[in-house]
Amino acid sequence: MWNAMSKRPPPATFGRGDVSVLVTLAAYAAAFTLIEMLVVLAIIGTMAALLLPALVSAREKARQTECISNLRQCGLGFEMYLQEYNGYYPVVHEGNVPGISYEEWLEHHEEEHGPHGQP
Repeated sequence: MWNAMSKRPPPATFGRGDVSVLVTLAAYAAAFTLIEMLVVLAIIGTMAALLLPALVSAREKARQTECISNLRQCGLGFEMYLQEYNGYYPVVHEGNVPGISYEEWLEHHEEEHGPHGQP
């Protein structure tokens, strides 16, 4: 029995024995409906579709940056070699070719792979 000393009244029951309406409403309010879940999934899918092109372009930009960095490192290495060996490029041995200059190798490489090493 509820009295004035207790903080809140007992849950009301409406012909269902000891099952209270408040407990039933709380359980119903805590559950998600199928429609709500589908709406959330649609929103997440839309956001992913909007972000995907940005991620692809960021990946391509990172690849380009890495390529430029590698080319810079190669250039610095050749500059150091040229300073050490009085302006002579290193000799390149490729397959059965006994030795060709770097310029000849670079021309051959660019003919096969393009100017930036891309096939």
